[in-house]
Amino acid sequence: NISSQDSSGVMVGLLCQTLLKIATNKPSLTVNFANSPLPLTFETQSREKAEKGSMIANVLVVAFSLIPAGVICFVVKEREDNLKHQQIISGVSLLAYWSANAVIDIFKSLVPCSIGIGLIYAFSINLPDSWILIFIYAFTIIPFTYATSFLFAKENVAQIATLMLHFLAGVVLSPVFTMLKLFESTRSAANVLGWIIRVIPSFALSYGITNISYKSLYAALDRKPVPDNLSFDCAGGDLLFLCIM
Repeated sequence: NISSQDSSGVMVGLLCQTLLKIATNKPSLTVNFANSPLPLTFETQSREKAEKGSMIANVLVVAFSLIPAGVICFVVKEREDNLKHQQIISGVSLLAYWSANAVIDIFKSLVPCSIGIGLIYAFSINLPDSWILIFIYAFTIIPFTYATSFLFAKENVAQIATLMLHFLAGVVLSPVFTMLKLFESTRSAANVLGWIIRVIPSFALSYGITNISYKSLYAALDRKPVPDNLSFDCAGGDLLFLCIM
């Protein structure tokens, strides 16, 4: 309800208009009034920014989950149909095989990631430095997908499992850890477990963008200064894992 903040002022205006109609016996009488509420508090602004950032992170991860799902099906399919084996016995080295695939797949992942970055700036969304996480994600997700491809023998199983892994890590686990960090009793556990789950690039991306949007709220809860976006108190840990994975 986007009009709820105006309800108190509108109610007083309508009440005055009704009383004036009764007092003057003029049913057609109208009163024009203006409502100028006080500006939003810092806490309210921080909460709105945090909610917007969390929503954007979820939307991006839903879209970017299709990148590894599309990559892994071709890798497993080539191994399932012995296409990779045919290339190897024909003289293609393993280094050349994986390097060629990586170059093409990274280029394909850069396209949607670039579009995501462009949309953030096109709509003037205040998520500074989030483009760094998105850009590095395009390079990180490909080798991670290659590594997890060895866990599957069937193309369809690999695609569905990969899609669910990144969807759950980015859309489910990231908000769960964010909520845990809002409560003092669970904050330390969330901080420790978050370092473990960051090995999944989609979680690191979503969690990093969320940490940037929630940094002011976290700082207010901890009674600390607002950290830099890429410090380890904010999204620095997520950036680190995206770089090394």
